[in-house]
Amino acid sequence: MVRPVVSALVVACSAVSAAAAATIDKRILGGQPAEKGDVPFIVRFDNNCGGSLLDKTTVLTAAHCVSDEAGKLSVRAGELQRAGEGGVVAEVASIKRHPEYIRGRLPNGIFHPNDIAIVKLSSPIEKSDTIGYARLPANGSDPVVKSMATVAGWGAQGHSKNDGNLHKVDIPVHKRDDCSDIDKGAVRDTIVCAGAYGKTACDGDSGGPLIDRWGQLIGVVSGGGSACHEQGRETLIYTRVGSYIPFICENLDAPCPDTLYEPAAQPPAEPIPESEDPFWREVNSQAQQVCNDRGLTGEQAHLCEEYKQACVFDNLATDDANVIVDCVKNKA
Repeated sequence: MVRPVVSALVVACSAVSAAAAATIDKRILGGQPAEKGDVPFIVRFDNNCGGSLLDKTTVLTAAHCVSDEAGKLSVRAGELQRAGEGGVVAEVASIKRHPEYIRGRLPNGIFHPNDIAIVKLSSPIEKSDTIGYARLPANGSDPVVKSMATVAGWGAQGHSKNDGNLHKVDIPVHKRDDCSDIDKGAVRDTIVCAGAYGKTACDGDSGGPLIDRWGQLIGVVSGGGSACHEQGRETLIYTRVGSYIPFICENLDAPCPDTLYEPAAQPPAEPIPESEDPFWREVNSQAQQVCNDRGLTGEQAHLCEEYKQACVFDNLATDDANVIVDCVKNKA
């Protein structure tokens, strides 16, 4: 059974022009092949975009990956290979791009403002040992600068040919104005700027997920044109999911919990977000007890938090608190 995690899925209309296709073709650079359960909520559209499965009939993706018409798009979940025929396939029933989305670069240099869309599926994709749902961050939450996140997708590695496998790469979050050279409006609070030299999303990854160390979907691959191919290029732009919680929640199958609408502390007082979910309360409580028993308190407390973060992130596909707690024991 897979712990709910926000999945990112991106869709594009079959009528998209060749120029538009070049825009949505972003790929993982400097990453490594993902394994089963690493990103259980990611889905692949049949148009080179990715997305995240939020519930059994809802996918979150980039608005520039889709048109307002569903066309004949479909998504596939639970399959690691780009050309694989496993997993579960569902056709797209409807698409809702953000009402204030504008495609392309504006005269003031802003690139793809409000680049986010909700895709509804014609048939449900249920959770399984290879499929899960993404976890949404709190309304208004903002990734902490210098924190680590992971981006995943099926694109090629830079100019080289992709091996066909889902790839992922860990990257740091930057202050927003570090992306101002590719987006003059990068300082707006609806984006995340992230990346490292030789490690980023690139051609073929648009719409895919940016995930924090707690498995929360904090960003959607948006773009920067062909910036990932530039010599020395470090950062890329992601749509910040925490800025669009009301838009997302009004389009889900079930209401979002009230806790998502509570103001998020920046940075959070606790690395594990406060939650009414008993699973996360149990994980935090048991893991903290392990740290206390091993003497990781006081000046050593930061090690405990690092171990908890790493163990949660490395076990996104589990619904068993003991798996995460045992991981902390092994590290401590």
